[in-house]
Amino acid sequence: MAEVTKVTVDVTPTQIIPANGMRKSMMIRNNGTASIFVGKDNQVTIVTGLELPQGVQLNVDADTAAYWGIAAVGTQACDVVEVLL
Repeated sequence: MAEVTKVTVDVTPTQIIPANGMRKSMMIRNNGTASIFVGKDNQVTIVTGLELPQGVQLNVDADTAAYWGIAAVGTQACDVVEVLL
């Protein structure tokens, strides 16, 4: 079963997807106009996070952790697809 969520990432740490023990895989796609930076806690910054430029997606298998993001500028739109067991 896949669940799709739209998330807006701000210039302050924003939870993109909560932890979920039933998650099999997930995808985060940056649909915004600027980069977002992704990490596994609310301390993510543009220095410590993994950069996802505009139009790029992150695919993750077998990870049930929460993911957080921060926008380089403004607010940026993301699609999140979560596949559950």
